Amino acid sequence: MDSPFWYMRKRFWRRKKTKTAHLSHPGFHFLLSFLLSLVVLVRGESPPGYFQQQVHYAISVRLFPELVRLEGRETLTYFNRSPDTLKTLYFHLYWNKFRAHSYARPFSGRERGHIEVLSVQDSSGRDLNFSIDNTILRLPLPRPLPPGDSLYLQVQFTGMIPPSGERFGYSGEHFDIGNWYPVPAVYDARGWHIDQHLDGEFYQEWGDYEVEITVPRPFVVAATGRLMNPEVLPDSVQYPGRTIQYYLQQQPDTTTVTYRFVAERVHDFAFCADPEFVLKQIQVGQTTLQFFLQPYRLKTWNSILQRVVEGFSFLQEKIGAYPYRQLSIVDALITAGGIEYPNLVMINGYIISPRELAITIIHEMAHQWFYGLLANNQTRHGWMDEGFTTFFEIWATEHLWGREGNLNPTRQSGWQRWLGYTQTARREAYLNYLEYALSGREEPIDTHFDYFQHNPYIPTYDKMAVGLFTLKRLIGDSLFLRGIRTYYRRWRFRHPYPEDLFLTFNRATGMHLNWFWEQWLRTTWLLDVRLRKAVGRWVQRKGGRQFRLTMVLERKQPLAMPVDVAIELRDGSQRRYRIPIPGWLSRTDSSDLPSWHPANRRYVARLYLPAPVRRIQLDPQSKLPDINPFNNDNRRIPPLKLFWLHRQYVEPDLRCYTATLFPQLFFNDVDGFVIGLRSVGNFVGPLYWHRLETQLGSRSGQPGLSFRWSSLLPIGTSRVRYYLFAYRLEGRAGGELALSYRTRTQPVNHRFLLGWRVRQLYDNRYPARAWSPGTVSILAFEWIRHRSVTAYRKLVTRWQLRVEVAAPGGDYPFQRWELVLLPRIALGPQTNLRGRLAVGQIEGKPPVQYLFYPSGAAPVREFSNAFARSRGTLPVDWVRDGHFRLPGGGQVASAAIDGAPSAQGGRRLLAARIDLDLANPLARLLPSWPVLPTLQTAVYAAWSQLNWKKITRRSGDAELGLTLFWDDLPFPLRYLGMSDVKLTLPFWYSRPAAGNNPWKLRWALSVGFTPFR
Repeated sequence: MDSPFWYMRKRFWRRKKTKTAHLSHPGFHFLLSFLLSLVVLVRGESPPGYFQQQVHYAISVRLFPELVRLEGRETLTYFNRSPDTLKTLYFHLYWNKFRAHSYARPFSGRERGHIEVLSVQDSSGRDLNFSIDNTILRLPLPRPLPPGDSLYLQVQFTGMIPPSGERFGYSGEHFDIGNWYPVPAVYDARGWHIDQHLDGEFYQEWGDYEVEITVPRPFVVAATGRLMNPEVLPDSVQYPGRTIQYYLQQQPDTTTVTYRFVAERVHDFAFCADPEFVLKQIQVGQTTLQFFLQPYRLKTWNSILQRVVEGFSFLQEKIGAYPYRQLSIVDALITAGGIEYPNLVMINGYIISPRELAITIIHEMAHQWFYGLLANNQTRHGWMDEGFTTFFEIWATEHLWGREGNLNPTRQSGWQRWLGYTQTARREAYLNYLEYALSGREEPIDTHFDYFQHNPYIPTYDKMAVGLFTLKRLIGDSLFLRGIRTYYRRWRFRHPYPEDLFLTFNRATGMHLNWFWEQWLRTTWLLDVRLRKAVGRWVQRKGGRQFRLTMVLERKQPLAMPVDVAIELRDGSQRRYRIPIPGWLSRTDSSDLPSWHPANRRYVARLYLPAPVRRIQLDPQSKLPDINPFNNDNRRIPPLKLFWLHRQYVEPDLRCYTATLFPQLFFNDVDGFVIGLRSVGNFVGPLYWHRLETQLGSRSGQPGLSFRWSSLLPIGTSRVRYYLFAYRLEGRAGGELALSYRTRTQPVNHRFLLGWRVRQLYDNRYPARAWSPGTVSILAFEWIRHRSVTAYRKLVTRWQLRVEVAAPGGDYPFQRWELVLLPRIALGPQTNLRGRLAVGQIEGKPPVQYLFYPSGAAPVREFSNAFARSRGTLPVDWVRDGHFRLPGGGQVASAAIDGAPSAQGGRRLLAARIDLDLANPLARLLPSWPVLPTLQTAVYAAWSQLNWKKITRRSGDAELGLTLFWDDLPFPLRYLGMSDVKLTLPFWYSRPAAGNNPWKLRWALSVGFTPFR
């Protein structure tokens, strides 16, 4: 491998009277850079027509912390190495994304940050005209710039630093400064790359940097490149107890200090500044890892530094040597997990878990190769850095912490040890991909970041990592690493495109792999290989009697990949075969069966074996991302992994159905204590899941059973799923068969459900509220329309329509419909205005449990809530006196509390309610108290009318009140299924009972129920 410093050249700072470091001689720099580039291009075997531009920067910038502002002067020499004459240059002004009404924030009128270009001058000092379109500056050149020539420019600019965000910003005295100066757009063989900066990442020209950063004297600066005057660092910078509160000093030090950095052969420059940084340095080979840490985080960081060093060494071993002398790792205050810049990574300072912190650092360090040295266009082909980085992050995680359980925290609480599950990095990536692929929202990996309509991160991170693991297992570690190292060696310090990656891998491995790249990157095809049929019989051949096996394989989805076949014979021997893709192998061996062309859905193989077959497995080593491995085997019952308490179904095995058993204990007046078992399981979320509940009453001896099953309907779309539900539980029995359909549009999506439901009361001792005897059979239709919130939309709306019509087999001929609108407007960080409008009507002869009630939900809706289902689970007088109701109906709690006539239920409903969420003052006053700081508070007004054909000014029930909502429940309550507790405190009611004051404090409680998962 080449020496990591062969391309380095010495540079010296020259002190000048001006604040800007100017180029000593542009012609000399151009000649030297040109000769170096020739060496790089020759050694890297560039394709015909390849070129890349070169920029030399000398930047002087001053940070004004009190003003959160930068002032800078940028001197640059732009070298035109293209075969074209340029008449215009373009520059990125990334911070202009935060201007009011920018392309990224079209509905925001608030200015959060910007770059303002004050002037652009040529080498003679003449001002040049330019125009700005949001994040792109257009500079017409005073004279055309021919091939081989260079252009000298001086740019004066200021920057308003945005608040801390995903990639840069300020928070108090801390500054993370990235993408902060005017930077030329890339011009390559495909032309200018002048995408507006929305939310994607970056693409910039290679260059050399000489940067002076002036800050107040207490500040410590970490930056891209080498610090040329380390004497400016405070003497206390390595002292763990270092704490300097710059803003709180009675007489702040107004003097400044200038840090001088040199960075060679990089394509960006970033820095961080903080008066409290503590510096730790570790030498790894020829590279110094520099850690700039917050004093209060030293304990956490010290616990993972050795792992970070091992991760860095692992990346060098697998990819290639890191060619720079230093890498700075900063404990920053960005909101993303981390962000990469050349020679510098910023890590989210709020990450608490040591292992998560170490893995995040490894991910960002991997970016020093994929993006830092292999400088792809991150906006257009984000997978070329994020996908490879995620792959090496997972591989390094397995190297450091083992293949299984490598995401589990080192220290676990008691309930985590009992009820946790094994978290594994690779399996998590596979599950993210599979659930995304089955969601119906998948988009090709190789999509421009700004053009993704849904989640851009799973395809570019997880799916690409899954693809690389698949390729690694298909071609073997040795060939895969040969491809990676060759790609790195040939394309470092340059701008690779996908086709360059493809060609490099083909040549390095000696295989034709375009079939893999094209399918995986540019389609959303899924992989589902099925063993359709396997039959065999004894036949007589020249060599004697043999068992002829005929296998029929089928691609149920269009993605085509090589398939391994394992056959176990009844004599105990095994046979292994491979079904290749046509043309991908440079040579074959005796275990290869005839190729299976991607255009053919079916494949027939005939084998002659010495004994009958016991078992056939497709893809026995799970090399392939098959969405349904259960049809890969001649055994039709899929394997099952069963756990006690451990919730492994959250991250299920990719080859088995995973289920967990939980004990349960409840109580009601009829059964006494109810003991039983619950089971929860699934394969991959959208495909299969079940919920099973068994119970036995200790007093009554009555058994109970409830079973739910759901999966996608096998009709070629992931938008339709079916539900099966059957139960005989606490005095009621019934079942449901339903189909649901979801649209995948954003920000508005729809869900439709059509089903048949049967319910029967067989023991009237159980219901806590009125319940009619007999059987109810209905056809149900439900529609939900949801508009989600975005960065620009503060209004969220949700429509719910439920229509129920009597079906054959029931005792009650009736029709019921209800329409509910739930708007929400965000007024502030913790302040929302929420509304509810409801209207409904019943015709025919309905059972009492389906009537509308002014105080809350109908009894039939309460059956799914274990706390409201049966008499005695909660105090009987709470239910009788109206102090316990679930949300729904008219939501006027006082109607039941005061025994209003309307509390008996009605056939029509018209209701309105408005809630104003308030910030909880106790969160700051009593932050360490239990419960109180996590309460959510609101004031509300509610009105309901059960006969909306006769509305008058005084009709209906109305109330004003306060609500306290608590969903941060302790674990024992969540294990019982309690998801939230809501206390409603009406203090005024329009129709009080005789002798009661309208202005009287009342109370009502509701408990949310979600079976523990």
